Amino acid sequence: MDTFFADIIMSVVYFLIIVTVLVTIVSAIRSVKLRGRANVVINCIPTTKIFFITVALFLLSMVITFVLGSTEVLIVNGEPYSNHFWLRIADMFIFTSVILIVVAILAIVYGILGLKRRSR
Repeated sequence: MDTFFADIIMSVVYFLIIVTVLVTIVSAIRSVKLRGRANVVINCIPTTKIFFITVALFLLSMVITFVLGSTEVLIVNGEPYSNHFWLRIADMFIFTSVILIVVAILAIVYGILGLKRRSR
């Protein structure tokens, strides 16, 4: 009976992951189509430039953290787990999340301090 509920939970988790990935891909494609490659400046803020730099840095951080990810064998439920690909993927998501949280905190501090604001 316990495995039945575990199977249902895992199926729901897989379904949600697939839906999330699909929505993310559709949203990104729609955003790029609507935005185009024109340099859009809103209130003296180069939004297109910021968008493309953000996407490039995110992808770069994912690649770097994947390459630097550990493949050391882990003990999971008393069993050694040594699948190098999934160990690197787990490290990639953990380290990328940490990097993005630190960048978000720095952006908040930068915004609060109001550095380099132009007076008009």
